[in-house]
Amino acid sequence: MRRLAPFFVAGFMTLAALSLSTPPDLDPDPGVPTTLAEEVQLVSRFFHCPWALANDHNDSSYVFMTGVETQFSMTYLENGSSDEGQSGAALRGSAVSIDNTRVLGASAAIVEFADGPAAAAVVTIGDDGLAGDVCSSNLPAVWHVAGGSTREGETLTLRLFNPFADDARVNLSAVSELGTEANDSFQSVSVPARSTRTFSLEVELPGREALSVFVEHIEGSVIPVMVQSTGSDLAMWPGTRHSQVWEFPLVTEAGLETELVLTNYSPIEVTFSIEVFDESATVLIGETGTISGPGQTRVALADVAAETYGLRITADGPFGAVVVGRGDRSVVATVGSPTVSDVWLVPGPNAESRAGYRMWFLNTGVDPVTVTYRKANATGSGDVATIEVAAGAVASVVVTDVATTGIEASGTGPFSAAWSAEFDGRRMFSGAVPIGE
Repeated sequence: MRRLAPFFVAGFMTLAALSLSTPPDLDPDPGVPTTLAEEVQLVSRFFHCPWALANDHNDSSYVFMTGVETQFSMTYLENGSSDEGQSGAALRGSAVSIDNTRVLGASAAIVEFADGPAAAAVVTIGDDGLAGDVCSSNLPAVWHVAGGSTREGETLTLRLFNPFADDARVNLSAVSELGTEANDSFQSVSVPARSTRTFSLEVELPGREALSVFVEHIEGSVIPVMVQSTGSDLAMWPGTRHSQVWEFPLVTEAGLETELVLTNYSPIEVTFSIEVFDESATVLIGETGTISGPGQTRVALADVAAETYGLRITADGPFGAVVVGRGDRSVVATVGSPTVSDVWLVPGPNAESRAGYRMWFLNTGVDPVTVTYRKANATGSGDVATIEVAAGAVASVVVTDVATTGIEASGTGPFSAAWSAEFDGRRMFSGAVPIGE
């Protein structure tokens, strides 16, 4: 089996003498919120990664980025036990790629930084697929995990990761094209401390074209993720909080049929509007509609526009948003960004040299934005380049430098960022982490 090569260099490893030890109980510091909150934390130190996959056919990498010179520690957590992974020092603007050396199928991990801002992501590549996305850092009261499918011959797994020292208890509620789903096993679900609980949704709710799940905390906290397998490809995407605005710098590529899945946990109906932003700075009002509550609404993006474009969705109430897509061999999914930022950390592009990568930038403002993007690896920032993103436009750039494992992007104004990858006819979409106002 081919393993992903770590990007540590000798000079970098000499800094590991100051490595950060994982706290014995794996609990965040008192200064890091562990209570449930809806606000976005732009400066985070803890990242929860509910899924990575390593077996005879697939490899995973954890990619860490920092905006400051700091130290990091990664710990695997499974079945109530912990296993220290890697620790070391990270330079400002660096991107460190670590091979997942535990060949145990699916696994989960927590990443801690001594200082922030920082970011973490997972990239999985192999014979079975190409998948990945950023790791979560927030703990909303209700998670939206939307856009899965339990078609015949496919699997859809909901993973609930509890990285904390206390047991957690949650209620799950599901909606599909059939409406609200009833399932007794979804009520008062317990997730023991430092462990992961999984649901095979193709068994629990088979034959659904579009299946979305809400995860409501009762006691403690969990971090959910959805994993879709079609047999020829994988997609992994995190749960998200709700917001009244979502931005997607990328929603489709050639050969993919994509749709937007909007979810509403409230019993009050939400009215939404879609704006389309293409590469020629043509801003179009796409579709308007409503999301029943609780419920979901699906929008076929081929009906919105035909070319490469990004979206902004606004509504008169809070909602969740996911883009999912399929091709001949591909299944993709990613969540949007509920905020814009002047600075983004983008862990993952070019973490594995077999794939091709592209960065995407969306400017929904009224003024042009010059984006400066720095290619990063374990030794810090590398080549620097700029790209102009017109007002109301989307722009993209190919990432080809094999020494790159992440991108730091900063702009003269606020924008949103994402990235995509392609390998052997398979695709993946991923978000990024905002760290500036």
